Amino acid sequence: MPGKLYVSNLRAKCLPGINQNGQSDPFAELSVQGSKKKTEVIKDELNPVWNEKFEWDLQKRALSPDESLHIQVKDWERLGRNRLLGQATVPLKELVKGSSNTMQAEVNLTDSNGRQTAVSDIRRGGGEKIDRGSNRQLPSSDHNK
Repeated sequence: MPGKLYVSNLRAKCLPGINQNGQSDPFAELSVQGSKKKTEVIKDELNPVWNEKFEWDLQKRALSPDESLHIQVKDWERLGRNRLLGQATVPLKELVKGSSNTMQAEVNLTDSNGRQTAVSDIRRGGGEKIDRGSNRQLPSSDHNK
């Protein structure tokens, strides 16, 4: 059934520090059904928390069990290309087939060679929350755990 997909409270832990000061300036790109969203850049941070909510309108096509949320965390660069810090794919099968309209997951971020670089902390009370269905608001999260 078509509707909306919401993703909120995205965060990552232990990102590699690739700038000269040992830090990174991370931002995340999220993609579902080919539609991309991007977080704000957080300067000089290896454990970013993006207190943002993203919405995809699925009126044209409902989610299928084989679809996924694709996440890429990159280091923002003023000049040149943004560098990949880690990426992950979150299968949405549980969300589509389950009786609940929400799901939570924890995924490892990997570099372009498949090596683990960080963890996207996705858990109850913090991390990323994925919701499908109506326009209802998701509960707020406690990021101090």
